[in-house]
Amino acid sequence: MANRMRHPLKKVYSVGNLRVYAMDHIPCDDPTYYPVKSSAHAKRLIDALAESQLLDPNITDNCFGLEVMDKSGEWNEWDDEEGNDISAEDVVLDEYDGGRS
Repeated sequence: MANRMRHPLKKVYSVGNLRVYAMDHIPCDDPTYYPVKSSAHAKRLIDALAESQLLDPNITDNCFGLEVMDKSGEWNEWDDEEGNDISAEDVVLDEYDGGRS
């Protein structure tokens, strides 16, 4: 029997979990979601997705962001203690999630 991995988008989320959303061809009906471990992980993923979309001439608009699940089970835009969202330049400088710097 083959060892099957769970699909990352089928992850069971709990309070405090984070996910990156990615939309291309704005407006977008269905964004793509990627579970992430931290805002530092999210920043690296968003940068990589944006770089790869620059190579696709069919993508003229895009939008990325980071969401966090609250106690009521709702997804809200993530921000740090100072109210900066993931697009702020120095928002993740002090985080480490085991990934490459």
